[in-house]
Amino acid sequence: MTSKIAIIHVSTVPSEMFEEFRKATASREVDVEVLAINPPGPMAGVELLMPAFVTAFVASAYFGGFFQEMGKDHYLLLKQQFKKLYSKVAGPDAPEVKLIGSRSKVNEAQPYSLYFSIVGEGPSGLRVKMLLKKQISPTEYDQCVELFLDLVRDLNAGALSDAARKRFESITPMGRTVLVVYDDTIDEIVPIDPRSGELKR
Repeated sequence: MTSKIAIIHVSTVPSEMFEEFRKATASREVDVEVLAINPPGPMAGVELLMPAFVTAFVASAYFGGFFQEMGKDHYLLLKQQFKKLYSKVAGPDAPEVKLIGSRSKVNEAQPYSLYFSIVGEGPSGLRVKMLLKKQISPTEYDQCVELFLDLVRDLNAGALSDAARKRFESITPMGRTVLVVYDDTIDEIVPIDPRSGELKR
């Protein structure tokens, strides 16, 4: 994928749902794609690391020269357009995805959405995947978008706060991916252990 921004979704989800987002964010300097893929077959692995039905992706290249020179306005637009997706991907009308498997391998009390996630690419191909609560309010969703994109921006700029850097150093990426969630107790994005669900504060 060469695009700086993409929405990747399974083919059972209509691409037209994301056309407004694509038109609003695409420009001469920023390639934006909406890509349909075949639904996955049976998979084995850690639940939270499995691809969501809809994944919004922001490449590390987005935060390169374009961003430094003239991308600040587009960055605000991108945040706005991500927030406008709420009713389609995270609101009460968004589909709920459930995993089927043996009780010993599937967590029946899964608090995070398997339908939608946001992935940001950091230096050296590291990916940061934002998990969203199943029952998330518009206000909390907006805050997730704000803080997550700022985190990915700072990660690419080498400008993480000391607290954020220590949190990232405390967890080992799995498949070059770090999972993060919004921690409302401290109003920050923090890593989560994909196996235990422990927040790394």
